[in-house]
Amino acid sequence: MIDANEKPPKIIRVTNKKNGVTYLYEDQAFWNSEKKRGEHKRKCIGRLGPDGDAIYNEYYLARKEAVKAENPLVSKTTLMGQNLIMDKVVKDTGIKPVLKEAFGSDDADAILQLARYSVCEGKALSRAEDWLNDRGFNGSALCSQRISELLASLSDDRRNTFFKLWINKQAKKKALLFDITSISSYGKNNAYVERGYNRDHENLRQINLGLLSAHSSNVPLWYSELPGSMSDSIVLDHVLGSLEKLDVKDINLVGDRGFYSEANLRNIAGKGQKFTIPVPSSLKWQKELIDKVRDSIRRPANIIRNPEDDKSYIYGITDYKTEPYGRTWRHVYFDPVRKEQDIASLMLRLRKCEEELASGNIVERNKGLYETYFTVKETPKRGRKVSLNEEAVTSYINGYSGFWIILTNAEKDASKALEH
Repeated sequence: MIDANEKPPKIIRVTNKKNGVTYLYEDQAFWNSEKKRGEHKRKCIGRLGPDGDAIYNEYYLARKEAVKAENPLVSKTTLMGQNLIMDKVVKDTGIKPVLKEAFGSDDADAILQLARYSVCEGKALSRAEDWLNDRGFNGSALCSQRISELLASLSDDRRNTFFKLWINKQAKKKALLFDITSISSYGKNNAYVERGYNRDHENLRQINLGLLSAHSSNVPLWYSELPGSMSDSIVLDHVLGSLEKLDVKDINLVGDRGFYSEANLRNIAGKGQKFTIPVPSSLKWQKELIDKVRDSIRRPANIIRNPEDDKSYIYGITDYKTEPYGRTWRHVYFDPVRKEQDIASLMLRLRKCEEELASGNIVERNKGLYETYFTVKETPKRGRKVSLNEEAVTSYINGYSGFWIILTNAEKDASKALEH
């Protein structure tokens, strides 16, 4: 027997391999209570025309008219709240015409509809049909089979066509932000899932994801899935190669300290691209340069104001040098507020450490602070005596806290480099 409590049928597409015609079927899922299993029954309702539009047969059209006559709709409810937001995003980014140029009108519309669903719901795309119908779209045209066909058609060549058009439209100021993240996975059948440096410190294999976004708008421009074992330098090399294939030239690649190395900078410059990268604080030349400008950086001409808060500011000064990879500007910055906050934070931690040492309640994570900033003596008469290492404290106060350096071969203005 067939369970009467059936879900509405879905419209699926089936292509006949002999004549190449794609037929449309109503696919009705039901539970066969006698056989104790789920089954399907199908009814042909038409086919796709040469332009991809549905051509329904007389049976389906007559049935629709009969249903409409028996059940005239008094009203129809369309959920518009999410559409109002997503319509504005699509309009403001200008992504629709780029998608149409890259993928064609039909696929572009389908991609946008699935993107709406994914952004709003974050669930499996196979569940998008009803959600889209409720919001005024033809969800039936995006049944599970059609989604699978669409995803399979998004080849590397088609995606690269889109990336090239999209980057050319968005990267007007020639500054692209680059970073890499890793996504941990329990998956066993994905060739990209490998052991590597896990940024979340999880004992799992992972996939690396490289991402470029526009500095001017923060809009994502390009991405690539990469094996989880790839190091940052190899990922960067992959990115540079991809930009070369996409004919993206003369851009300013902005990365974090993790991408700083002589090899990476030579690689970027060698590919004809620019870079803007913060310098790791451990480098010897960074400390030497800070010492060089320490007494001259705090001057009125070096003030860089926060555009969103006129009372907030830092200092910036520029040093020029020619490196093996070309002309560079080394922008040195000093934040006096951050400096005082760092000192105050250290003093509070040292006060706590002093109390721990005096009481004997040692905390393992503070061991480095104990060794650097304190001496402890045990005497028969006075007992334990904890003394602060004044020289070490003074060294920190006069040290490099509050300073940092940005190295670039793209921007000679310290304020603009900091903005990037």
